[in-house]
Amino acid sequence: MRLRTSLLLLSLASALPLIAFALLAAAFVVQHENENLVSVAKARNRAVMSAVDAELRGTIGTLRSIAVVRSLASDDLEGFHATARAILETQPGWNNLLLHDPAGRQVLNASLPWGTPLLVQPLSSERRKAVKVSVPSRVAPRYQPSSALRTFSR
Repeated sequence: MRLRTSLLLLSLASALPLIAFALLAAAFVVQHENENLVSVAKARNRAVMSAVDAELRGTIGTLRSIAVVRSLASDDLEGFHATARAILETQPGWNNLLLHDPAGRQVLNASLPWGTPLLVQPLSSERRKAVKVSVPSRVAPRYQPSSALRTFSR
């Protein structure tokens, strides 16, 4: 065997285990990074879901509190309008607070001054379904709260 061939075989015999070890180590690192990425994504998703749940719980709690306001139960819509405006100012994520009668007619709009003529616009089928499903039991039977309109920003 020639010297050149022997040196080439010696080099290959030395390098092949190193290359194999490097490839194996790289595969383990890639697998670990993938698992880490999945774990971080799950943790971030849990954090976002917790934040959304907390925001929704706060909104639902506020709406439940609104449902038992005395002026609403006693059909004092002007008094309830003042209360609704004050509540709307404390909720920066809400655009408006609306109250509809069972037929879907708007009877109160907190973003407009009291006495302003309201739009006669029937509820969409989605809102009608939401009103049927989620009417708090302590609300005056003549009125049904609709949802607080919200905006979500990134």
